[in-house]
Formats: sequence, C-alpha cells, structure tokens
Amino acid sequence: MRAQAGMLAMARPVPLLLLSALLLLGTSLSSSQEITIPKGDLAGPTPFVGAYYFNWYNIEDQWKRYSQTRHPVLGHYDQSDPAVLVKHHAWAKQGGIDFFAMAWSGGGSDLINWERADEIDRRVTSHLKMTDGVQVALMYNIRDFVQAGSHGKIDLSEENYCAIISDHLVYAAQKHFPEENYFKVGENPVIFLYTLRDYVNYVDCLKLALERMLLETGYVPYIIGDSVWWSPSPEKFDWKDYHSINVSAVTAFSTFDAGQPHRMGHNFAWDNSQLFHDMIKPAWAEQMIVIPSIMPGFDDRHMRGRDRPTIDRAHGAELVQQWKQVLWYPMCQTKILGLMKRMQRNILGFQFNVRPRTKKGRESMEAKGSALLTPPMIMINSFNEWHDGTEIEPSTEEGENILNLIAQLKHEVKNEEMFCGKEKDKNFRAPKFITPKLFNENSRTPADEMFVRGMSVLMWFFLMWMIWMFGGQMLLHYTGRAPNKYKDDDLGAFGSKRGNSGGMFADFAPKCIPTEVFMNGAKYPKRVPTVMTLAALAATGFVCFLLVTLFFGHTPVVGWFEDRAHEWERRGHSNVRRAREIAHKLCPQLVLNLHKAKFEDWVRKLAANQISQLEFRDEMCGDKALHTREIEAIYLELLGREPEPKGLEHYEKAVEEGRMHLDDVRLAIQNSPESTDYQQMRQAYKTKISKFMVAPFGVLKNAIETVKRKEKKERAEILASLDLVQAKVQEYINAGETDKANELLADYKNANSARVALKGPRKMGKEEGSRHDTMMDDWDVA
Repeated sequence: MRAQAGMLAMARPVPLLLLSALLLLGTSLSSSQEITIPKGDLAGPTPFVGAYYFNWYNIEDQWKRYSQTRHPVLGHYDQSDPAVLVKHHAWAKQGGIDFFAMAWSGGGSDLINWERADEIDRRVTSHLKMTDGVQVALMYNIRDFVQAGSHGKIDLSEENYCAIISDHLVYAAQKHFPEENYFKVGENPVIFLYTLRDYVNYVDCLKLALERMLLETGYVPYIIGDSVWWSPSPEKFDWKDYHSINVSAVTAFSTFDAGQPHRMGHNFAWDNSQLFHDMIKPAWAEQMIVIPSIMPGFDDRHMRGRDRPTIDRAHGAELVQQWKQVLWYPMCQTKILGLMKRMQRNILGFQFNVRPRTKKGRESMEAKGSALLTPPMIMINSFNEWHDGTEIEPSTEEGENILNLIAQLKHEVKNEEMFCGKEKDKNFRAPKFITPKLFNENSRTPADEMFVRGMSVLMWFFLMWMIWMFGGQMLLHYTGRAPNKYKDDDLGAFGSKRGNSGGMFADFAPKCIPTEVFMNGAKYPKRVPTVMTLAALAATGFVCFLLVTLFFGHTPVVGWFEDRAHEWERRGHSNVRRAREIAHKLCPQLVLNLHKAKFEDWVRKLAANQISQLEFRDEMCGDKALHTREIEAIYLELLGREPEPKGLEHYEKAVEEGRMHLDDVRLAIQNSPESTDYQQMRQAYKTKISKFMVAPFGVLKNAIETVKRKEKKERAEILASLDLVQAKVQEYINAGETDKANELLADYKNANSARVALKGPRKMGKEEGSRHDTMMDDWDVA
C-alpha cells in the first residue's frame, strides 16, 4: 500500500515547461535561472512522517549515566520489556508516525564482538515482528565502532572497517530487509547512513559492500544520507561520490549546533529551513531529493552544562513553526520530480561486475531496477532521545500534547491549499506556508523595492537634466533647424560670438525665450526642434535608463539589498514565531485547533500588532473550544436557535476525530428539513409584513387621534369660558363696577395658573390667543 502511495506522483504527466526547467537545472548549475513551477493544488499523499528511535534504554544503566530535562510517563523503562514496545508503537500510531528510523550499530560480523550492539539488534528484531502499522528502518551508525579522526572524520580505509561494514550490510539484508514491517520505497529497503557527511575514503568500500549485498541477497537499498549540516557549503559536498554509492536522498539527523548560538533561538525554524533550501540545487542535479528534519526543541544542559544554547519547545509552537517552514520540501519535490525515476542502468553510479547467482536473485534485481522517487517524507528528531530534550514521547510535564499536535498537523495537510510556485498573501507579508525562492536572486523587501524605484526615477531625471543642461545646445545645433526666415545661424554652434552661456539657454528652452534676443549686442535666432531632436532625446533617455539599471544590478549593490531582504524575512519569521508561542500560552486547550486557518490568520495579526493579546484570547480561546463555538454559530445562522446537547456532541466528536470538518457540518445542517423551513420563514419575513407587526402601529394611530380629539374638545371649552368671562367683565365695566371686574379677572388668572401647574404649559391656538390678547388689551384700556 505504501508502494502505491509512493507511485502516485509518478503517474502524473509533467508539462513541457517543467521538463525544460528541469533540463536547464541539470545541465547548467552555474546559471541563476529561476525554476518555473506551474501552480496547482497539493499533489500526492500526505507526507510519511518518520521519527528517529533509540533502543538503548536501559542498556549499561543508560538512564543514570545521562540525565534528562523531562521525565517519561513510563518511568525509567527497559526496552527489552515487550510491553514498552507495544506502548511506543501505540503512541506512534496515535501521533501519525509512519515509521521509526532506529539507531543500529550492526550485527552478524565475526570481526567485532560487542554485546551492546547485539542487544540493540535483538530489540530491532522485536520491533520488526510487530504488525500494528508502524514500520521500521535502520539508521546505521558506524561511529559506535569506528574511531573518528581529526575534525570528527571517519576514514573507512583504516584497519578492517570496510570488511565489518560489508558484513553488517549483508546481515541486515538477510535478516531485517525481508521482514514485512520493514520500511521500503517501492521494493527497495530504506537505510539511513548516520553522519555520512563525515565519511572519508568510503566510495570503494561501500561499492564492494553493495555489490556483495546484491550478489548474496538481491537487494538494492534505498540510501538516505545524513549529510545536511551548516558547513561546508553544499557546493563543496562530494555529490558525485554520493551518487556513485546510490544515495537517493539527503537529510539531517539533527541540525542543532552549539557553536552557533545565534541560530539556536527563536529563529531556528527559519535558519533550519534555509539550510535545507541551500541543498536543493546541487542535490537535484544528482537526482537526489532533500528530506527535511524538524525537532520539537532542544535542551541538553542537564548533561553538558548550563551554558549551552537551547531551543525552547514553547508549548508546541516551535514544532508547528518548523513544520510550516519545511512542508514545501516533502510535498513539492515529489510533484516537481514525479517522472524522474532512475532505470536499472543508472540506479547505481557504477556498473555491477557481478550477477545474482540464482534466478530469484536476478528477478529481484530486475524488479528493483527502477527505483521510485522518494515519497513525501519528513523526519522528526526524535521519538525518545531524552538526553537531548528532543523527545516527542509523552512526559509527565507535557503529556501527549506533542503527539496529538503532530497527528493534527499531518491530517490537515490534505485539507490545506498549497502551491509549489511563488505565493503571495495580500493581507499579510508572511505566506501561510513558506515557499522557497528556488534560486531566485535580486530579492528585496517591499520597502527596498519602493526605495529602488524612487531612486531610479530620481537618478534618471538627474542624468537627463545634466545631459540637457550641458549638451542641449549641441543637440539642437546638430538635430534642430533654424526658423524659415533664417537660412543659417549667424552665431554658430555655441551661442554668442563671445561664447556667452546665454545662447545655450536660448537653445535649451526656445519656447521660453523670444524668437529674437540681443546678447552682447549680437542678434541670435532660436533653433527649432525636429523629429531627429525628439529621437535623440528618446535615445538619451534609454541610455540613462540602462545606466541606472546596471547600477542597481551591480553585484555589491544587489548583495546589500539581498542581505537586507534576508534579515527582514528573518525578523518577520521571528515575530510570527513569538506570536505563535504567545498564542499557545493563551490557549493551551486549543491543541486540536492550532492548525486551523482562522488560528493562523489571527497569529499573523498578533505578530503584526494588528490585535492585542486580550483580543486574541477572547476570540480564539473563550470558555469553549473554538470548533464548539463555530458549530454553535452555524446553528444560529442556519436554524436560528442554539444546538441541542445531543446534536452538538455528535458534531463535536466528528470534528475532533477527523471524520468531519466544519464545512461538512455546515453542509449537513444546511441540507436538513429544519434549515429549509427556517430559510423559507426568513424569506417570508423579508417579502411581506406580518399582522403582528402591523398591530402596534394601529394602536399608536388610535392613541394619537384620541389625543387630538381631547385637545380639540378642551380648546372649545376654554374658548367658551373665555367668552363668558369677557362678556361678564364688559358688563361690570359698563356698570362702573371695576372692582368686580378686577376680581373676576384675578380669579380667571388664578384658575388658568392652576390649570398650567396641573397639566403643564400649553400652546394656545390662534383663535384662543387672539381672544386672550384682546381681552387683556381691553382691560388695560379700562
């Protein structure tokens, strides 16, 4: 089944443009041409995730000899106990680990006798007998029996090392490779060569060992070399030698370097991805691919001293950041190089001088003649290297957090859109997945790009101004013409007869100077531009453009901008890494949602200071899990109600187990009859007004009409009483009884004041006001 998965990438045709780019890369490595990769969705299966595994607990009292930063849930276990192996495989399956790359010191050689190596080999055999889906590959570590020389180099030409290695490889092919649970690419068993970068004088030795393996067992191994390191530079690697011994891929067991503490902090994920990026060009030229390696953190201070640099695990944020930095390599290399399979004649860099003795062996060699391209693969350092603090095995301090995180990251790969070409995010500077530049040079930051463009324009105008100021006179003389009424200039080519510079300005700006001017007593006619003048100006402008372009393309200038761009991207990555660490601390319960698109977007907003930590916590954390709140929001949107507990639990469990995604939940609820009825009801509300909504308006209308009728009646009563008062007052005045009239008016005022006090001020009507004023005027006259 894994072989079929590995062949998926090979079944797809490659466009002509892609083949041309690959041919250009293989034939001209010195060229800085950019590889053109067609955009498209992620191709091939999810990546195979391998973890480096160690079987040395508790040989020679390993736990006490070397201290640990954290403590395993199983305690100081002994790996000779079958129960420990069963638990480790169960954890690996839970975390999405497909295979273990087990450290192996060899076996089956009479030239060396070492009980520790034999015990480790027996434990490897026990792992291979398990059939739970977690496979096993060997990581051959010859450092356990070969004495390293100066600078840590391993010279295989000394003593009998070559014979021992040949015995070990043949023994592995006879005993371990045939096991069904051994990890293979196609039919080729995978073997890692630990610290291959330090091998010296190894080509002839390994050739003989591989020929002997083929002769006696018929196996052609798929070799992955541990070669990626900070020095020397990739161009100085022995790539031809790697190819000659059938190295199919290069990787790194660990890229931690205590000698470079400036790289081992928040920016480790960035520098680590750049290290693998630098390997692509020379590796592809030799038909090898690059397998990235990540680690959850690193801390060996308990064993090697407190002054050692560390890589903080940051509650899983470091692992997530490294994963996103290197995911391009396992996925897109398979897509790009899908048809580059090696045939039998060149599967090895040398011709076999032997043939298998048996028919079965010859058929096996022919079957293994076409090595498959390495499937998408990513390595994790490590499952149980407790002494270096790189373990993902559950600890009492972190529990199963890292394992669950790896499983979710791996599961989400097939649900994410990822392009293998250049990708830009308009909303934020950092892309969702880091896409390598693929040898693209002249990279600049956006600010530098604007600066260069502005300076280019200014320099162009400056050069043109200088040329026109000091050469415009000559340009007009040789390309312009005199006005029709002049047959020729009487002053020649350089202005006035006395060489005064005023003539130059007359030529330079003829439209601003009168047709005839007198300078130093000499009459001077202006020159008229022609088509030749305009053509000369265009040619001059083009030459200035070339000069400016060459200047900004000069190697020192380009290098300065590239250094600035690299540092700018590095700082941007550092901001995202710190924001991710803060997010993990703010929302420790969101382990299942760390990979969600919304979470990633808000991490970027946090890194760009677009939101505060409080806003992040309120939005992403809350009292409930993020996916629970999103399901509740879907219910409110599509059904107009809160979800029932049973339905909410059903969808929560489906999302957490990976059987459904939020889009699936939305589709399921949207297709329900209740959602259809609710949507129809909402549409009805939008198209017509309900009777229940009309009723309140009718009540209000009736109330307003009642108030108007009451006010009209009250005004009529006031007018009637006013007429009576006015008539009575007039009667008293005519009778000369002014005291009674005065008393009646006083009573009227008091009554009116009492009414205003009880009911508040009232605006008089026009008629009422007129009568009131007439009455008061009459009284004043009286």
